[in-house]
Amino acid sequence: MNTTAENAAKYGIAAANKWWSDARELVASFDRVALENAIVAWIKLNKRDEIASTAPSTDFYYGLMNEAFLVLYDTETVNPEFPITNLGQSFIDQIRRATGIGAQLPAPTPVLTPEQKLETEVRSDWRSLSSKQIKLKMQNNRLYRECLNRLAPELDSSVTQHVTIPGA
Repeated sequence: MNTTAENAAKYGIAAANKWWSDARELVASFDRVALENAIVAWIKLNKRDEIASTAPSTDFYYGLMNEAFLVLYDTETVNPEFPITNLGQSFIDQIRRATGIGAQLPAPTPVLTPEQKLETEVRSDWRSLSSKQIKLKMQNNRLYRECLNRLAPELDSSVTQHVTIPGA
């Protein structure tokens, strides 16, 4: 019968073999021995309690290695000796998505205030509507008219100004 320690060792070895195989393109850019020592040290230092309280599994240990690598890499504790290949970068991107560490999440869509929405509408209308259509909107909406008057100095105009030159 296997003890928990034997299971942990078995799953840990399986996870390590899988991680080093999956990361082979990435690892080629690093000093493998230094990287391995750093990952093991980080896990021992930072994950002792989590390891003690979690049932051993290949996925668990594999996830720890992903997390250890990303933290060490992002904090520049480990640095590549050679440029990271496209496949190596793909592996980094993949484990970022899997762990959420350093993953670039899409920026939330800003919520515009009613005033900002009106300004956006006025600017868009200025570029796309005829002056007759804009005048009609100004007549029907006081806030639209006030916003247009406020923004007028900023808006580009294709209208040529008539200037009378004295003495001409």
